[in-house]
Amino acid sequence: MVGTFTTKELAICALFGSMVFVVGYVLGTIVISMTGIPFTGGILNILVAAIIFFSGIRLLNEKFGVGALMFTIVSIIAIPTTIVGPPGVAKVAVGFLSGLVFDLVLRVAPKSKYRFALSSSLGVLASFFLSLCLMLYILHLPSAEQLLSMAYVLVPLYAVLGALGGHLGSWLYESKLKTRAFFRAIK
Repeated sequence: MVGTFTTKELAICALFGSMVFVVGYVLGTIVISMTGIPFTGGILNILVAAIIFFSGIRLLNEKFGVGALMFTIVSIIAIPTTIVGPPGVAKVAVGFLSGLVFDLVLRVAPKSKYRFALSSSLGVLASFFLSLCLMLYILHLPSAEQLLSMAYVLVPLYAVLGALGGHLGSWLYESKLKTRAFFRAIK
């Protein structure tokens, strides 16, 4: 047992975090290479990544800290890539803080089937704004200006895709995955 997580829970977080990274890397890289604009890759992968992410959170009974741990794992694996922002170690802080937003919203939101959508939407937006601040004010990347000019389109799009992914991930776990042998064995 490490802190409040068992070894099994840590392994599950690593598994789901790795799956989110692989999906994000493949889908995001395709879009970014076609557009040349950072963060446009999220348009394609937010929905699928949120579904995987919230299936993992539901599997671990929505334990506080799972979101932060999973998103930190994604960020650590993604250090040399453009997922979760520009390459570099600074994205680990972005990942941890974004995951903490997921966890905090799940903790304070009233018990409802839509709280996963709210948590996902706000977590995705936190990731976007934290990465944008990193790119603009710390790294001074020229592509950040291009991204800032597209924010009025990307912010509502990311919010909707995040909400849809969070809701679908929760629904998928509840209606399909929790009865599967693999998920029952992990539980």
